[in-house]
Amino acid sequence: RLAGEREISFIWGPPGTGKTETLAMIAKLFFEQGGRVLILSHANVAVDGAVLRAAARIGAPASSGLVVRYGWARLPALRQSGLQASSLAAAGRPEMRERLRELEDERGELLARLRAGGARGERLTEVERALRDLKAALKEAAARVCRAARIIGCTLSTAATDPVIYRDHYDYVLLDEASMAYIPQVFFAASLAGRKLVVSGDFRQLAPVALAGTPGVERWLKRDIFEEAGITAAFEKGLAPDI
Repeated sequence: RLAGEREISFIWGPPGTGKTETLAMIAKLFFEQGGRVLILSHANVAVDGAVLRAAARIGAPASSGLVVRYGWARLPALRQSGLQASSLAAAGRPEMRERLRELEDERGELLARLRAGGARGERLTEVERALRDLKAALKEAAARVCRAARIIGCTLSTAATDPVIYRDHYDYVLLDEASMAYIPQVFFAASLAGRKLVVSGDFRQLAPVALAGTPGVERWLKRDIFEEAGITAAFEKGLAPDI
C-alpha cells in the first residue's frame, strides 16, 4: 500500500522473507492501475524469478505478451514459460525460426569443413551475413513485443546499454536485489521511472563488488543505496530512517 503512495519506497528483509513476492504484488497493483512496469536487477536469475512471480500474480497467459522477459534468461522455468520477448517474437514467425536453425546448422558444418581444409570461405561469409540479418529482424520483432508489454523485466546492464529499454517509457520501476547494485545504477534506474521507484534488497548481504581503491570507487561503487539513503546507519542505531 505504501509503495502506491510514495514516489520512492525501500523494502528490506533477510533472505526468504518474501521480498520478491512483495515486488510481484506491487507490480500487480501498478498493473491494475494501468501503468507500465519495468523490473530490474543486477543478475539474470533475480530478474527471472521476479518476472515469473509477477506473471503468476497477474495471471495473464504468456502468449498475451503483457508480461515479458527481455534478454537472456538463466532459469529453465523462465525459458520454458514462453515469457521471453524472443520466444514471443518468434512464435508468430515459425518460418523465421526454422530458417535460423537451418543457417546455424549450415554455419556449423561449414566451420567444421573449413577447419579440415575441405570448404571455401565464400559460402560461410554468405551464411554469416544472412544470420546477422535474420537475427536483426528477430531482435526488432522482440523490441515490438517489449513496446507492447505492460510489465518488462531485464538486467540493469541491459537497461543501460540497449535502446529497446532505455528509450522506452515506464511509469514504475521495481529494483530487486538492490544491495548488489552500484549506486549510479540505482540512480539510472530511478531516471527511467516516470512516477514511482521501489527498491528492494538486503544490506546485510554482500556489497557491490569493485576492486579499485580510488576515492571515487570507494564513494560510489563499494557502497549500496541503503547506506547512501541512511537506512543502514538508522538500522544500526535502532532508529527509523529519515526518508
